[in-house]
Amino acid sequence: MTRAVLSSVLFVVLLAACLFVPARQLDWPMAWAVVAYFAVYSALGLLLLSPDLIEERSRLPRDAEAADLALAGLALVFLLPVSLVVCGLDARGGGPRAAGLVEGLAFLVFAVGYAFGLWAARVNPFFSAAVRIQTERGHHVIDRGPYAWLRHPGYAGPIASHLALPFALGARAHCCRRRSAPSCSRCGPCTRSAVCCASCPATPTTRLACATASCPACSNERR
Repeated sequence: MTRAVLSSVLFVVLLAACLFVPARQLDWPMAWAVVAYFAVYSALGLLLLSPDLIEERSRLPRDAEAADLALAGLALVFLLPVSLVVCGLDARGGGPRAAGLVEGLAFLVFAVGYAFGLWAARVNPFFSAAVRIQTERGHHVIDRGPYAWLRHPGYAGPIASHLALPFALGARAHCCRRRSAPSCSRCGPCTRSAVCCASCPATPTTRLACATASCPACSNERR
């Protein structure tokens, strides 16, 4: 838990640096709002998630898929540090700014998206940061909460958040430069689904059901 707390603090500090250092200014209300939201989000995660899940997400499992780790690392770099630095440079350069109403609505989408992802993590005790079958933790399909009607809520929420984030920060000119990041995130569910079907102990017929998250014999994660 101590490691998770320190990681959360460093994470928030890094995000603040990615915004304010390139911008060369502190008078940026929406940037402070984004940093404050991430601080509250991190604190709520530590309070709401089980210690076992926090430990699972705080380490690099030995049996994690190498391709998934590479994809996750690439998506993380583009979704957070790179996009925030670009927004900071946009603020310093005095680029076109989004209107106040646009910023507010975009921030609302950003906040709701991440809250939706936290809800998914709350109801899914196997919400690992890496693709792996957690047999030692009794891994099974989760079909409650957002998983009852959406297959990958852990991706859907943050994707919506990061599409809205540039507008929340008042930067419109650079939005087209970020199209590669959501593409990386869209690959994540496909990778996890492939691992699910490959690892399912059931027959080929029920593996098809596994791909639609209804296979009772599959113990893989749905994110």
